[in-house]
Amino acid sequence: VLLATSEEDWDYDVNWLRAYSPDLDPSVGGQEYRRYVACLYWAIITISTMGYGDVLPVTTPERCYVIFVALVGSVVFAYCMNNIGQMLSASSGVEDALRSNQRHVREYMEYRSVSIPLQQRVFYHFRDVWSRSGEPYAELDALAALP
Repeated sequence: VLLATSEEDWDYDVNWLRAYSPDLDPSVGGQEYRRYVACLYWAIITISTMGYGDVLPVTTPERCYVIFVALVGSVVFAYCMNNIGQMLSASSGVEDALRSNQRHVREYMEYRSVSIPLQQRVFYHFRDVWSRSGEPYAELDALAALP
């Protein structure tokens, strides 16, 4: 969409800040703090993708409050998402030990050129034995530590 064809077509008295809130008119002096807060509100809400909603803060204290709540909400949301991600990606030490053992067996069988059907049988056998043995849990060490 072509908004203006030449510099003469631009109306420099019409801008988003004046359209957003006429009391923040840049031509009126002494409004720098209020304009700064309005611009910061717009930037924070836009970058955080929270949206502007149907009810907008009108006064400078309201905008300051919304900025604070938006930043705190963003931090809390990020913290919660981080914790959920860590819980989903965390694996137990037992799973890591079983995977490590399976990897070693698979690499050894590939080194010795064991046939694929035999590799599968050996792999399933060791997986079954290790999952029942208690070895990944360091069972003997745990029992030895008991009084």
